[in-house]
Amino acid sequence: MNRSDSFHPGERAVQARTGEAEMALQTGKMLSNEIQQGAMHWLARQSFAAATTVDPRGRVWTTILAGEAGFLEAKDRQTLAVRASTSDADPLFENLRDDPRLGLVVMDLEARRRLRLNGEARLTTDGLLLTVAESYPNCPKFIHRRELLSVEPEPTAPEPTRGQTLTESHRHLIAGADTLFVGSANPEGLLDASHRGGAPGFVEVVNDHTLRVPDYEGNGLYNTLGNIAVNPSAGLAFFDFETSTVLALTGLATLEWSSPLGEARTGGTKRSWTFDVEEWRAYPLPVTLEWQRLDPSPFNPPV
Repeated sequence: MNRSDSFHPGERAVQARTGEAEMALQTGKMLSNEIQQGAMHWLARQSFAAATTVDPRGRVWTTILAGEAGFLEAKDRQTLAVRASTSDADPLFENLRDDPRLGLVVMDLEARRRLRLNGEARLTTDGLLLTVAESYPNCPKFIHRRELLSVEPEPTAPEPTRGQTLTESHRHLIAGADTLFVGSANPEGLLDASHRGGAPGFVEVVNDHTLRVPDYEGNGLYNTLGNIAVNPSAGLAFFDFETSTVLALTGLATLEWSSPLGEARTGGTKRSWTFDVEEWRAYPLPVTLEWQRLDPSPFNPPV
């Protein structure tokens, strides 16, 4: 199966507006309803992923999953087991009890590889089983290389917090971030988890409720922007690589076709999107990840 000729109306509208409809038809041939054969062993070696779910109020959340290599296991080409514990503040499992839809992006930061998987999940005693409806790889653009040195249990984690207004520490984390994960939902019922990267400061903190994210040139599919075009509910996750803590935000996204960021800061596209925060949750992962930063993406536009 491929969706090269069956993008939803939001995706087609964005592809047409950017003049990339033909490119999307070609790139879309990589979309499949099963895990690619070569990815099955690759998944077993990974330790880091972002997950998108929807809460009972219909709000999109994106969170972080991590563990020792092997916490992801492709049982077959249609089924992925995820064996991971989460913080009590992480809405992932609570949301899945109400709505089984799940979007995943699995990240190999050292090799600059990522794989997106979407479908429905069933909770298990040690995590979940994802039945894959869609799977496809992404290009290595804007991924900053990091080597994962160790994964250890977190014995003394700080208390999770939540609120509606970004704090000074949150604004500082976001202003210095080079990596962002964004979740969205499409009218076909699938959820999507995606990665964004740039030079530190690429995400603009407009105020304590609003962020602005440049839209760099990508694969031409416009899954995230296409979803936002028809459903503004979105979830963001910032990960602090120094402390293994997560800042997850849910809110509404709005496309900007003539971005205030200008041509240079958007990498020539002149596009961006704003995100208005409705609620945030900050919490540590149940494990501590020790990373070594290797080198930035060579594709980063200036900030």
